[in-house]
Amino acid sequence: MAPALTLAVLLSSAALAAPHTHPRSWKAPRTAPGASDPSGARLEALAAELSRDRRSPRGIGLVAEIVALADEAPDLSRIAAILARTADDRAAHPEVRALARLRLAELEKSRGNPQRSAALVRRLGFVEAWRIAGPFDDEGKRGYEAVYPPERGIDLAAAMPGKVREVSPRADPVTGTFAVRVRLVDPPPAMRLGSTVTGRMTLDAAPAIEIPAAALVRSNGKTAVWIVDPAAKTVSLREIGVGASDASAVQVASGLAAGDIVVTAGVQALRPGQKVRLRYVMKDADLYSFKFN
Repeated sequence: MAPALTLAVLLSSAALAAPHTHPRSWKAPRTAPGASDPSGARLEALAAELSRDRRSPRGIGLVAEIVALADEAPDLSRIAAILARTADDRAAHPEVRALARLRLAELEKSRGNPQRSAALVRRLGFVEAWRIAGPFDDEGKRGYEAVYPPERGIDLAAAMPGKVREVSPRADPVTGTFAVRVRLVDPPPAMRLGSTVTGRMTLDAAPAIEIPAAALVRSNGKTAVWIVDPAAKTVSLREIGVGASDASAVQVASGLAAGDIVVTAGVQALRPGQKVRLRYVMKDADLYSFKFN
């Protein structure tokens, strides 16, 4: 079992200033956000979190929390707008986009827009009709064990080597993955163009720690992260060495140890020695295979 890395997110709070009224031309004082509409304040907070975390699976939970506010919200148009923006955001995680579109379809149906709801569901590409082709019970009562072409002669458990012949120089803008083309070495005659195969690749890689890119800050011109002291409930800056990275995560080459609690949100509002309260903590993450997206 590999050592554990702990990630934490801090709760932040902001003081609300009292409204100012003109002494002569009196106007009704403006209510601070959330004072009379707590669900509205919560919705705005969740929308801000979703905008930040839409590229990772964490956005799935945020979408669910936003939809849960529909019963309390006086106006569903704000929730619908948030879901629509997320569903159409090509930079968002595919599962986050799909869930946002599905929940938006349900919301539009409840608002009396069945055509709009149906159009959203169609874009999800649910399989609603299909046909099955294969060996079935025949007159000889041989059952499913009878094998017919093109299944005859194909070993579905066969494995064969391959050579990488092309790697896409650009990542897919939606999935963030790179397309790789592989040429099979001596494929069997029964394998034809268009056959479906499963590929596995073995790479040499040293153990590394991955943390969200949002956890990084700059300190004295160097890369650092905020570390939480679980006993004192305070934070301090620690410089780290960074290896490979992408848009959502970075590999830490040095500076972190097993059991460190790394702040991954609200990092720009912290100062050394500041008291914090942990909102949630991820424990026992495998440093060799753990990836926080």
